[in-house]
Parts: sequence; structure tokens; C-alpha cells
Amino acid sequence: FFDQLEAIATRRVASDIGVRAEERVGSQLLSELDGIEPLSGIIVIGATNRLDLVDTAILRPGRLGVHLYIPLPDEATRREIFQINLQNLSLDGSLTREKAVKELAPLTEGFSGAEIEVICQEAKLLSLKLGNFQSGLSLKREHLLQALEKVQTSRVVYSEKAATA
Repeated sequence: FFDQLEAIATRRVASDIGVRAEERVGSQLLSELDGIEPLSGIIVIGATNRLDLVDTAILRPGRLGVHLYIPLPDEATRREIFQINLQNLSLDGSLTREKAVKELAPLTEGFSGAEIEVICQEAKLLSLKLGNFQSGLSLKREHLLQALEKVQTSRVVYSEKAATA
């Protein structure tokens, strides 16, 4: 399994300054996939959220020829992801899991399941940090909203870096 396939199979560009390391790695991967000996019983899987950066040569039939698009979760699915990630937490008396999920799911349109999981993890860490790492603390609405803001900020920074790259 190759996660972030674009990191090792980057789209090749014309250049006068020689072969970049990324191109050498991509070429080696292509050689291994093509190989002299047939690869029977072996399945190679790659994942990316930046298909535009992946070398088209690796996407052709015989290499990574089957492509599955997995969309970002819709609101109902985001609700389920929040439910799962908040299920074993002690919540503040005024906060129910249903209230938290109902509020957060619409605010996270365009978020991946991993980003939603990070929001829940960040909220837990914030609760611990603000409670001086004492056990038995309750997660509050403010923790979840601050964690959401932190993840939103990191998404903006990442998007700006990607746009300038």
C-alpha cells in the first residue's frame, strides 16, 4: 500500500537541470511494477488526494489500472464519524453527544474523516491540557469548537502552501 502516491510517483516535467530524485524513485517504481517476472498473487494499492500530481504512466492498465474515487463524507456520514469518535467520552453536563454531532456535522462540510477524527482528538487533548492533565475530566462544547478552529486554520495554511507550490 502506497499512501500519498504523489510523493513517490510525481508527474514528470521537462527540465534542463537533470533528473530529480522524485523522478528516479518514480522510474524505479514503474520498473518494479513492470518487472521481468510476472507478479502473481500480489496486489499493489496506491492512495492520493492529489491525483493531478501523480505521473500518468503509473495509472495506466497493468500498473495501477483500476481507479476508485472515494468522495468526502456527506453530512450524514460526518455525523456517524463524530458519533464513533465521541462515543466513549465523558461530556460536560450541558453537552450531549447528539447536540455536539448536530452542531459539528454541518460546520465540517468538505472535511475528510481523518480531519474529523483530528478534531475529536484535539478536543480531548485540549480538555486534558486545560484541566492540568487530571483524570475524569469532561469534554466541553468549547473544546470541540476550539479544536474545529485549529483544524480549519491548518487546512487554510495547507491550502495556501499547496497553491504556491
